Amino acid sequence: MPDKNGSASAGDCCVSEETEVITDLKEFCARALTDGLKLFSLLDHPLDENVQETAADSLKSVMEWFLEYDPEYCGDPSDYIEQDPLSDGTADLLSVAQTLEALINLREELPTYGLPQEKTRAFLSRIDALTRTAGGLIEVYFLDESLRCFYDSLGQFNRDADLIALDIVDTLTGSRAP
Repeated sequence: MPDKNGSASAGDCCVSEETEVITDLKEFCARALTDGLKLFSLLDHPLDENVQETAADSLKSVMEWFLEYDPEYCGDPSDYIEQDPLSDGTADLLSVAQTLEALINLREELPTYGLPQEKTRAFLSRIDALTRTAGGLIEVYFLDESLRCFYDSLGQFNRDADLIALDIVDTLTGSRAP
């Protein structure tokens, strides 16, 4: 909250950023559950031979729960930290889902960018690898209760996704070669 001089404290900035993250992810979840996502077809297989629920079903359940999440209620001391999506990995899972959906769309659109075939093939190969990694991360999230494997791979996945986006932009603008 702004103090008597009208300046905001550092804590207010964090609360504002957290609220923005929650709002953006809620919009993504609502859109996903209403319109469907292409990533659901990639994840439409059982997570495990003993469980019939698919990764897509599990992700949809998380999205439904997230839409019901109220950050104001999270501050109740009787709540467990596991119920805070910014602390329990839910926001990270949904971020991977957003990136996966973006990669799927990029893969479809990239051939229309007018890049030389050689560069297009190289980018498509990288996109395919990142798509597989994202799908794997989503599945690992539901299979590894400790989330250790999920977080061990998440940082590199995010760096690789950022790098391919930058490389494509640089190639399109002629800034540098990938």
